[in-house]
Amino acid sequence: MDGGVKVLSFRGIPVRLHWTFFLILPYVAYSMARRFDAFANDASTHDYALLLPPAAWGLILAILLFGSVLLHELGHVVVALGQGSRVRGVTLMMLGGVSHIDGISRAPRAEAKMAIVGPLVSLAIAIVAYAAHLAFGGLPDVQFGLYYLAQINLGIALFNMLPAFPLDGGRVLRSMLEQRRGAVQATHIAATTGRLLAVVMGLFGLLSGNFLLALIAVFIWAGGAAEARAALHRERLAGVRVLEMTNSSVPVIFAEETLARATDVMLGARTSVVMVRGADGEIGFLTADQIASIANRHRGAVTADVVASMNVPAVEASEPLVATIDAMDQRQLRHVPVLRGDRVIGVLSRDAIQRYLQLEGVLRPSLLDAERRSLA
Repeated sequence: MDGGVKVLSFRGIPVRLHWTFFLILPYVAYSMARRFDAFANDASTHDYALLLPPAAWGLILAILLFGSVLLHELGHVVVALGQGSRVRGVTLMMLGGVSHIDGISRAPRAEAKMAIVGPLVSLAIAIVAYAAHLAFGGLPDVQFGLYYLAQINLGIALFNMLPAFPLDGGRVLRSMLEQRRGAVQATHIAATTGRLLAVVMGLFGLLSGNFLLALIAVFIWAGGAAEARAALHRERLAGVRVLEMTNSSVPVIFAEETLARATDVMLGARTSVVMVRGADGEIGFLTADQIASIANRHRGAVTADVVASMNVPAVEASEPLVATIDAMDQRQLRHVPVLRGDRVIGVLSRDAIQRYLQLEGVLRPSLLDAERRSLA
């Protein structure tokens, strides 16, 4: 979800609004405006003393909420940059915010540091805003706004520090457990805690009519399960080299050959991908889906390099597979050429990796696999 409308930049990093943001902002503003009397009472303020009407305050409080979420995410970004990671952007959406970070350190202490800084930023804002609320003796509107800026950030800090994956608190919990339990079991414990929390949140949200809370519960459940699977996959692939997953029988065509020729090659080799060699030595890949995007009557005239993914970076056969998968994730690649020295010896594909993981899951079931099967 790193698409959306760019609204500003932070250290050259784009901050975007996802399309779901434009759905949730009016809903949050309306909900807050509808409960304005209760908000005013909580702040020890009479609503008739405020200059701005409830509708305006509903919008302001909604903007303060998402602005606070953004500052929370930028806290993560600053630490990530300090650790040498690359940040592609920050996106605000229906369920809050997400930072798109590549090359995150897998060291437990580094993960804990990056996770904890977001809630600490929110907590610091809450303390400063509440102190200003107490010290300010001016307009009731300003005191009201400062009070809820403090409340919003306190809520963000406390919620994110719940020890449930994939919340920040769950990441801190995993980092604390990892040194004694290992990455897979630590992630499993944090994800299980997250699922228990998600069940409680989901039931409460449905029974109280708070469907946004129920949606957040679904996010926590799915996010925890995805992280647990990813940790299991990394353990299973530890020690595996790229060469072991390399397919050396992928057909090769030249960039100037037509899509009709590529179709014949694919059908003859019973494959859905071919490697494409450019005139200057660049390497790319052409898939059956890319060919299918061109009308059949044009395939005799369109050359492979027009629709193929060209200039795909190569990887050394001796490289660890896990590190290569991370690099493929960053570039969203499904295939990469494999080199031994300066010679291309084959192709590494996500499909081959997935087939291996599926076979591992069948022949060497883990605790996570057993639990998933028991729930099926």
